[in-house]
Amino acid sequence: MTENNIGVVKEGLLATGLFFLLLAALTVPVVNLAAIWFLPLPFLILKAKQRLLAFILPVLFIGIILYLFPSPALAFLSLFALVVGLTMGHFYARETASGTDVVLSGLVAGLIGVWAILFAGQYWFGMIDGLRKSWEAEWAYTKRMLETAGVLPADFTIPPIESFIPVLLLFLLIPMALLNFWVGRRWLQRFQFPGKYLPAFREWRLPRPFFFFYVVMLALSLFMEANPSTLSILLGVLWVLQTLFLIQAFSFLSFFLHHYHKSNAWLILAFLILMTRFSVILQLLGMLDAGTRLREKIKQRD
Repeated sequence: MTENNIGVVKEGLLATGLFFLLLAALTVPVVNLAAIWFLPLPFLILKAKQRLLAFILPVLFIGIILYLFPSPALAFLSLFALVVGLTMGHFYARETASGTDVVLSGLVAGLIGVWAILFAGQYWFGMIDGLRKSWEAEWAYTKRMLETAGVLPADFTIPPIESFIPVLLLFLLIPMALLNFWVGRRWLQRFQFPGKYLPAFREWRLPRPFFFFYVVMLALSLFMEANPSTLSILLGVLWVLQTLFLIQAFSFLSFFLHHYHKSNAWLILAFLILMTRFSVILQLLGMLDAGTRLREKIKQRD
């Protein structure tokens, strides 16, 4: 066995051991609240340092554990960690990729991975149906509590879980991608890897495909009224994208103020607008910034 192959095996074993250690930490109260966020980290570091061949050992050992101890939850966590970690590590190893590329790759891979796992789980185990029953039971209990207190709104309806899942994923995956990027970067810099950094907020921009994806999702939602379940999922995805466009709008305003040497205190006005029905203006501004070369035109004008 060559020295290079020995390194591949060693790195693969270390990543596998660290991943199983994080899985074991999930059984420890309090510690599990931190460990759950870093499940993709071993595979991010492994892919950044080694070739895809190094994943043979982790996949093999995970397969053996799943064979000995069958568990849908363990399979879900393992597949999710592999997909997100491998994707982020791949982009970190690319010289031309920025820190934003690494974080967005983790976010997109996480979204795709979770949705794929949910649909597969629904097909084989009725996962979404089970989640829906638990969701409706909890809301029914909440409704009874509100009725008892006499504060139940007249138009109270139970929101479909399909519209809630994308929102939950947004608030879970963004911190996870950022935390793994930050810790992974510090770890890899110890091995002479170049540091990749996120740009200043005023330079942050969504990739243009996000704009076109939003347009496609919006068009699809117009034809899904006959399928309430699918429509709820699409509406949830649209809500996530609209939130990202609002963040994009604040980034553009920060860029605009910096470009013309104005105080960021003007952003307070944008926050006030966000609290009103005119917040759609900010959303449209974010869409315009994401889908066009508006910033480049402003720079060229001066």
